[in-house]
Amino acid sequence: MSCRMTSSGVYGTLQSSKSLICGSGWQSVVRQPTDPLFYASITLQNVLSGSRYWIAQASNLSNVLATGTAPGGDIVIAGIPAVANPMLVEVRVRFASGTTKYQPLTTYGYLSRSGVVIYVAQVEDTVAELS
Repeated sequence: MSCRMTSSGVYGTLQSSKSLICGSGWQSVVRQPTDPLFYASITLQNVLSGSRYWIAQASNLSNVLATGTAPGGDIVIAGIPAVANPMLVEVRVRFASGTTKYQPLTTYGYLSRSGVVIYVAQVEDTVAELS
């Protein structure tokens, strides 16, 4: 049995569909707006060991893409789902558990098929150290 794939787009609802034709039957798959277009990597550079990071889609902060505690240095977070190309992501980094405190950092980057690299400049928080 031979099969072939056909594609069509319904642009008014931001959906696309693909149909699989096998023999005498059709099977249609509709991509929802929340389905990923692709998966890519986010690289955070220069992160202090023990820093906590939080990454979300900037236009929908409830769509949290990754969270964790950094081992230090450069961190590569693979398999991030992108629902737009490019997709603006918000990155928050915080380190406040050691004797030296650092200001919370919020920055943004555009995630594309080739990924995104974000340099994290953590600045010492001299006000927090006084309290």
